[in-house]
Amino acid sequence: MSSNAEKVVVAMSGGVDSSVAACLLHEQGHDVIGLFMRTGVKRPDSGDEGPRWESRSSGSAHQGCCSAADAADARFVAGLLGIPFYSLNFENEFDAIIDHFVREYAAVSGDIILGFRGHHTDFSRLFSFGTATCS
Repeated sequence: MSSNAEKVVVAMSGGVDSSVAACLLHEQGHDVIGLFMRTGVKRPDSGDEGPRWESRSSGSAHQGCCSAADAADARFVAGLLGIPFYSLNFENEFDAIIDHFVREYAAVSGDIILGFRGHHTDFSRLFSFGTATCS
């Protein structure tokens, strides 16, 4: 990339949407940096260390995000694009959200559907890292 290229940080989940966004920005000449938010989701011991592109076509892939396999997918795409990629540890923040959910769920009786009532992931760490990386 030229030194005049605009730096853009893409939060990459390992899915199609963020991968395509990173690709299109890269093709448009932006200096793209990929970030992945690790939430502590453990990968089942499948013995497969590579990206899951092949297994997804068989219909046996998992749906979700934030696992080690998702990080591998995002890192794989970043490698294909030739862009820097960083995996950030958000396990503590994610654990706090899950703990809140469990406390609220335990307090509910009957068939009540529970929402997070305004609790959300704080993306300020992701933004701060991206800002520092682009400086």
